[in-house]
Amino acid sequence: MIKSDSADLSLKMLFDMNLDRVRFETEKTFFTTDGKKRYIDVYGESDELVIVIENKVKARENMNGTDIGQTKDYRDYVEEHLKNGQKVVCLFITPDPKQKPYDKQDDQCYMLLLDDDKKPYFNSKGEKIGYYKACSQAGVDAINLYRKRNNIEARLETLNGPVYWKTKEGVTIKSLIDSL
Repeated sequence: MIKSDSADLSLKMLFDMNLDRVRFETEKTFFTTDGKKRYIDVYGESDELVIVIENKVKARENMNGTDIGQTKDYRDYVEEHLKNGQKVVCLFITPDPKQKPYDKQDDQCYMLLLDDDKKPYFNSKGEKIGYYKACSQAGVDAINLYRKRNNIEARLETLNGPVYWKTKEGVTIKSLIDSL
């Protein structure tokens, strides 16, 4: 998901959507406001969701001689045509960790941890916090916040259970699985 405060979307919200209603097309053609012709690799849309997938497995971001790349044009197009109630998910697929979509300030993949009321957390300055690049750390923090609020002293250190869970004899579950 490309970082955007207006696109607060949890995985639970995504799982609750009727994804069978998303209709996909490849090479969706549109024109930018300045007349550039663009093609979105995979575009999916329903009443609840817009999905944009850009495949850069064997390609690079196309800047077309400007400082605004094609993925910025895609995002602008989607935001201009977004219907009331739709959420947006943009995926930039590349095997090259150095390749990023359009804009340095928006090129982070992230998750935003939400509270029980589906609201974000804020620090004492009123700034939104709880952005994560790794789902496992978000999960650990969410569980520990729950435990803290419910006065449970034990804290979780990892979600990688099979490596840490042990039998009475002290053998990890991972070791048992690997021995099969």
